Amino acid sequence: MGGCSAGEVAERTGLSIEDVRLGLIALNGEFLDLHRTAGDPAGWPITNIRPAARRAVGQWPTPESLVDQLLTALEGLQEDAIDPAKKSRLAAARRGLLELGHSVLVEVAAKALEHSIGM
Repeated sequence: MGGCSAGEVAERTGLSIEDVRLGLIALNGEFLDLHRTAGDPAGWPITNIRPAARRAVGQWPTPESLVDQLLTALEGLQEDAIDPAKKSRLAAARRGLLELGHSVLVEVAAKALEHSIGM
């Protein structure tokens, strides 16, 4: 929602402008950039949603969340697989990853994230 106003947030969420005003004030700085102006708070512009906000709501992956998503996806694919050979390969892949250990998987995911954002 970067580049919108407090009024647009109220409209999209169904919250009162007063609830949105209070929420935006609480989130300002760490989670977003709010520009409070004189007059009606509905016109206050929100110009930046920060990475901390995206992480807090799960839109910005963490190494831990990537590992959890990968393991969950493998488990789901295994459960849905009809072909016994494919089911067996998926189970072996998941088991192999789990044998590496959670901390190793998180470390690998962290490196992959760093690489994907150019760090």
